[in-house]
Amino acid sequence: MITTIQSSDFNARILSDEKLQVLDVRTDLENATQSLPGAIHIPLDRLSDPKATVGLDALEGELFLLCKSGKRGYMASEILKSQLDIPLVVIDGGLDGLVQVGCTTESRNTSWSLERQVRFTAGLMVVLGCVLSIIFHPMFIGLSLFVGLGLVFAAITDSCVMGLMLARMPWNRQASKS
Repeated sequence: MITTIQSSDFNARILSDEKLQVLDVRTDLENATQSLPGAIHIPLDRLSDPKATVGLDALEGELFLLCKSGKRGYMASEILKSQLDIPLVVIDGGLDGLVQVGCTTESRNTSWSLERQVRFTAGLMVVLGCVLSIIFHPMFIGLSLFVGLGLVFAAITDSCVMGLMLARMPWNRQASKS
């Protein structure tokens, strides 16, 4: 069974000292930068791997799914509903919502956030496309157009291919080994 809980209601349950099982499905970098104390961390892209989810099937009671805003939590629930026989509860609003309602998190400023990396890379590619089109050939403006269309697509679908690719880079994966 999959249900949702508002960030404020989840925070109230934490404040009542209730022992809650939380699965954080954000990327390694996101988790290394800020996390919910005591949460199990398995990134969404690894949930389909049986080796990564060893031990989850032994959990009892509700399993709360946490991501940045809630979208990946719903995606994780779809993956896990066939693997686990416990209630799955998506934290609506994700970690952003929990922070807004005053939930205690652990913050570490280790490196650039994934969102910042996407903005930097997209901006660099747009500038590169413009410069190459001026210096070498006007067709290089297509690089800038491609990046612009990718940003529009990311906004419409609320999923960013560049972000997913950057999340798989070695400098974004090393956080899980610490």
